[in-house]
Amino acid sequence: MQVILKDNDLTLRPSEERDAETLAAWWNDGRIMAHAGWPQGVNTTKEKVAERISHRRSIGNNFIIELNGKPIGEMGYHTEDVGAGTPIKSGEAGIGIKICDFSLLELGLGTRALRLLIDYLFNTLKFKKIHVDANFENPRAQHVYEKLGFKKIRILETERWTDQMPVPARFIIYEMLPTDFVAE
Repeated sequence: MQVILKDNDLTLRPSEERDAETLAAWWNDGRIMAHAGWPQGVNTTKEKVAERISHRRSIGNNFIIELNGKPIGEMGYHTEDVGAGTPIKSGEAGIGIKICDFSLLELGLGTRALRLLIDYLFNTLKFKKIHVDANFENPRAQHVYEKLGFKKIRILETERWTDQMPVPARFIIYEMLPTDFVAE
């Protein structure tokens, strides 16, 4: 069953192989990927992205965020540790989001998309806890996560992972229980 989440003009739909070219363009754009530690992009191909889309279905799902039918970003959830600093246990999910069209930032679209996904994860899939990390240098993401009810667990400062420049990464690790979720 294909899950499509909708809030008026905003839609989350599972990514498909037809999205590989768009995703590869976003992932190769250092401006878009800088917050995740890839200021020069990830240097991938649409073929590699298509393989990753297929793999993601086995550990969660990746969604394309559409505004009035136009792709503007991506988000997803995973049920395995993907190296973000917080082990994923049974009944838990990790999430991530990117609004990739910079002209649409700070309009509340990310918050709306996150509310759709969080509601789906807690109320339909019955997850007991959601994890997310935010780059220490990304106060906009931190604000959105905290507004939605995520609780700051710790700051992860690590020498084991650096960005492409190479600068050691610092992340804020958040988690949310169903009772923490601010749905409106």
